Amino acid sequence: MKFLFFILFFFSCKEEFKTYKEVYRFHEASKFKNYANVHKYFQHRVYNLDDLRKNLILNLNKIDGYKNIPTPSKNIELDRKKILAISKTLPKKISTLFDKYIIGIYFCENLGSSGLTHYVSENGKVVGGIIILDSNALNKTANDWITYKENTVFNSKELNLVIEIEDEKNNTIENAIRYILFHEFGHILSTVTEITDGIFLENPDISANFYRGVWKKDKELTNLKEEYNLIDKVHFYSNKKISLEDNWDKIYPKLFGSPFSTLYAATNAGDHFAEGFVSYVHVVLEKKPWTLKIYKQDQIIFQMENLITKNQFEIDFFEKLIESESREFVP
Repeated sequence: MKFLFFILFFFSCKEEFKTYKEVYRFHEASKFKNYANVHKYFQHRVYNLDDLRKNLILNLNKIDGYKNIPTPSKNIELDRKKILAISKTLPKKISTLFDKYIIGIYFCENLGSSGLTHYVSENGKVVGGIIILDSNALNKTANDWITYKENTVFNSKELNLVIEIEDEKNNTIENAIRYILFHEFGHILSTVTEITDGIFLENPDISANFYRGVWKKDKELTNLKEEYNLIDKVHFYSNKKISLEDNWDKIYPKLFGSPFSTLYAATNAGDHFAEGFVSYVHVVLEKKPWTLKIYKQDQIIFQMENLITKNQFEIDFFEKLIESESREFVP
């Protein structure tokens, strides 16, 4: 029987999946039974990349068109220390949610992005998720990292786009990782609570709850929100860059009055929620800064705060959701 299990496991991992739905449903890394002895606190669920999670990334990267082949982190003990340090700074309710729903944090190198999230199911229901982070990509301070991320959209010759999410004292690599964890966890939270429902379906209905008619599908806005449509123009971490000089005034002003807290939130439904979550925790709950500025030489020609401060619906939504989900869990 053990030999038969090995054969089935081997071929399941070797199989190439063509869609996210297939990976979510059939890949062995999606099955809770393959996560043994889960520690009750998330900061002790930090692991180096193994063959199962490597195969998962290879499948996801192929679907996304990335050619990156991940390898284990060479600094896993340092990675673990960073997560442990971050765990001591979290608001209690957020730490409780991490304990409840983060099944593991895996570190690797050459991931293809800073991080990704994957969902773990049991008996057909998502019970949590794993977060995979690239050790080598996480070498920038918080302000440098988020500025770099935003600038993956643009080419620029004369203008300089800068985002600040930490003051000088707290502008650390650990706080960059902390912010990334909040965003990635937002994906887990929206799925496990069935706010972003139907990850196993080809055309899930995402018109209710948080999205309240903003999205038809993950990358298709409702007709009522076409005035905010930036999907075809804005691509993060892509070679489809556009000129900052020619486009900033056609992009960022559109966000005012929109349902989106950041530009990244406008690119798809999943990141709309994840960016809303990290924005709520960072800006509203922790009262930390978030300011985007565009400079021409030394003169600021555009400035924008995180727009969740203008969105009382999302503030109320996340406050109630975090309160409800954290109250129901005792590790």
